[in-house]
Amino acid sequence: MKNETVRVFTKKTDETREQVAEFDIVLPDYYPEVNQILKCSVIPVTESVSFTGDKLGISGNARATVVFSGEDGTVRVFEALQKYTKIIRCESLADGDRCFVSQDVTQLNYKATGPRRLDIRASVAVGASVFRVDETEFVSDFDDISVEQRCECFDCFEIKGAESFSFEISDTVKLPDGVNSESEQLSASGEVFIRETKVIKNKIMLKGSCVAEFIVSCADGAVRKFNAEVPFTEVKELYGADEGELCSVTASLKNAHISLKAMNNGNDAAFSAEIEAVAFTSSKTAKTAVSDAFSLKGVSETHRIGVDVISDIVTVDTTADASLEADTYDSAPAEVLAAFADGIRYGCSSSDGEGKLNGSCVLNAVLKNSAGNIIIVNRTAVFECELPYADDYFVSVSPSRVAAELLSGGKIGFSATFAGKGFGLCMKKREVIADCRVSDGAAISHGGGLAVYYAQAGEKLWNIAKENRCRVSILKEINGIDTEETAENRVVIFPVGI
Repeated sequence: MKNETVRVFTKKTDETREQVAEFDIVLPDYYPEVNQILKCSVIPVTESVSFTGDKLGISGNARATVVFSGEDGTVRVFEALQKYTKIIRCESLADGDRCFVSQDVTQLNYKATGPRRLDIRASVAVGASVFRVDETEFVSDFDDISVEQRCECFDCFEIKGAESFSFEISDTVKLPDGVNSESEQLSASGEVFIRETKVIKNKIMLKGSCVAEFIVSCADGAVRKFNAEVPFTEVKELYGADEGELCSVTASLKNAHISLKAMNNGNDAAFSAEIEAVAFTSSKTAKTAVSDAFSLKGVSETHRIGVDVISDIVTVDTTADASLEADTYDSAPAEVLAAFADGIRYGCSSSDGEGKLNGSCVLNAVLKNSAGNIIIVNRTAVFECELPYADDYFVSVSPSRVAAELLSGGKIGFSATFAGKGFGLCMKKREVIADCRVSDGAAISHGGGLAVYYAQAGEKLWNIAKENRCRVSILKEINGIDTEETAENRVVIFPVGI
């Protein structure tokens, strides 16, 4: 009897915990007093994941960005950073467990509590999925010729390394005409493109680029939009990764920022961005397992087990669109200063061989009305798109384009595109035999000769052979059948007493 081993991945924990991020911001004296908050966003980023006993520690930071108008009529931006660690209890954590982390802002409240004081409170949903790795031994062949067996072939994906992580990129970008050190960044959106991945011993190397769209307020009062693309190369340690393995990486832009300090006579600026990624390295092997067996000369004893194996890893790289019209409550809005999305909620589901991504968000537009005042218009929009089928999804969604335009009748039109990137795991349940023996001295005696069996149309020859202790090949030869099942109701002849 030949035995093989397959590694099975079982989800042992799928928990979400709330982490509160509170900011009590006092603006420096050189900032103007706050007249109106135009935009506030909080972006959580994972820094590290650690196992200690039955505790899973997730360290991250929350970056708050506030865009406000001052009493002097200028538009200013202020940023603050807060670090945190969230502990999630998980029974029997082991070094070989694989963990995937997700973080999303579920609630955000903000207000100005003084001329230069801001109070921000955000609730962050910190999610963790932990997979346990088990080794299961199954029978792939018998040496005993008295045992007839039915084998099943299947592809098995083994996750060798898997991790959620974040990293920062930085570079110098060229500024367009009219944008200089006196300008203020109002909003940023964009996408991350992974061009090349390479697996080195316990490490992966990523090569790609970040494409971001910036909206800035200039010193002359104008609002300008421009794009910047920054290439990057990142090397990340990934436990279990080895050369020659399949590598899949997805990345999303969590925060893009441009420091508009004077560089190169005011023509260049410092670009930085935080990127959150998920990486899989896996190997694919073909397995042949005995799924059914019986003894022709004795009584067989089999131990059957059900095995959930990863049959495929699908890449999710899709886009979803949202659009709507809104009333500005102003008969003559003059200019759209900025547009951005926040409050993004989404979920993935699958049924009947199809996958779906459904979500909602709040689309915002910062406007200057006919009286020269700045107002904000926002509406909730929904979006959805199809996904490749999977049983379990690990997907992140971020806005790649947000726009607003003035329409007739005092209305404004919103449009946005959301990039969904990630992976799906396809699981398949297999029933295989883990052990088999033929009992000694349990020979079955029949009188020599032939017997008949009245078979129904569509009945499997394997089942007929197993019930009557006969080989499938003999049934086919005696009865002149060349298929695996009977095509019609008929008599099947089989030998007995052999």
